[in-house]
Amino acid sequence: MLSEPTIQELRQILKEDYGLDVTFDDAVDIARVLTSYYEIVLKVYTRQAISKSKSNGKAQDLPQPKGP
Repeated sequence: MLSEPTIQELRQILKEDYGLDVTFDDAVDIARVLTSYYEIVLKVYTRQAISKSKSNGKAQDLPQPKGP
């Protein structure tokens, strides 16, 4: 789970950038969905990069994920 300050920062971003005033619990749910989405995208990208590097016969540097 993300830290309370991170959730509060997400709430602030949602309010300032999108005009959404969400509760802390709603922000936790939004953060959970965003994190899950990012994990899926990263898995797809990693699999594609590995597959591409195998087909090219070259090693490919993969970017390292940045955590909160």
